[in-house]
Amino acid sequence: MKYKDGVIVSVDKILEGKVESIRQTEHINAILNVADMISTDDFGKEIVVTSLLDSVHSKNSLHYSGNAVDLRSSIYTAGEIETFIQRLKTIFDKRYDIVFEGDHIHIEYDPK
Repeated sequence: MKYKDGVIVSVDKILEGKVESIRQTEHINAILNVADMISTDDFGKEIVVTSLLDSVHSKNSLHYSGNAVDLRSSIYTAGEIETFIQRLKTIFDKRYDIVFEGDHIHIEYDPK
C-alpha cells in the first residue's frame, strides 16, 4: 500500500474544548488491507491512497471523520477497476459504499 505525498493520515481538532484525534477508522483500515491484497494478487499493483482526512470534500463528507478514503484509479484499466470494485463489494457488506468517481475510487463506511 502506498500513500500519495501530502495525504493527511491523522489530525487533532478541538471539539467542545477538548482535543480529539482523528484517524482512519478500523472499518477503513480493514477495507484498505483487503483492497491492497486484491490489487496486489489480481493485478500486481499496490493500491495508492490519494485522500483520507485531506482535500476538499462536501461539508458532511465522511473523509473528515476518518470513514472515507480515495484510491488512485489511473493505475488500472477500465476492466480492472470494474473487477476490483466488484470483488470489494462481494467481500464487504452494504455499510460500505464503493464507487468509481471518474478520476478515483471512493470508499466510505456509511452504516445507515
